[in-house]
Amino acid sequence: MTRKPLRRKPKQARSEETLEFIVEAAAHILLEHGHAKATTNRIAERAGVSVGSLYQYFDSKDAVFVAVMKNYISQLAKAVQEIPLPKSATIMEKLELITIAGIQARPDGPRLLFLLSHTNSTEFREILDRGKSEVGSFLGKLIDAERHGNREMLELRIQVAMDAVEGLLFNMASKLTVE
Repeated sequence: MTRKPLRRKPKQARSEETLEFIVEAAAHILLEHGHAKATTNRIAERAGVSVGSLYQYFDSKDAVFVAVMKNYISQLAKAVQEIPLPKSATIMEKLELITIAGIQARPDGPRLLFLLSHTNSTEFREILDRGKSEVGSFLGKLIDAERHGNREMLELRIQVAMDAVEGLLFNMASKLTVE
């Protein structure tokens, strides 16, 4: 059974703004209190809305966190798309530029991603898998452009790069997380 991403889609600018406040408040509450102690009451209070207003848009705390994840991925994608990647740069230099752009887009992103990984939602996992697939495709183009080789080696290089980036993010996040 697939759940709608939002219970109600905002139709007016004010409603869209309220939704943005809720999503950003949820990110801050998650960062401050961790997953277990991040409640819809705390999120609503931080967003300056009633809990009833929050539930007009989301059916659970995890649904709010799914929206936080979507927002974070959107921020990352925008940051990565906007950076110039010099053709003369090596793959490692390009990965470094991408990582820096991602961290500049949301400095608390690695920790946020680590905390979001505790969300018990199949939708969250699907979003994360889609994000990884998109990053893998992007990395594949970078690696393939730098070095032409057989397909198996390209896929292995992509997987190694993905594992390295994910490991670095989670390692960085775990050092920043105090729960």
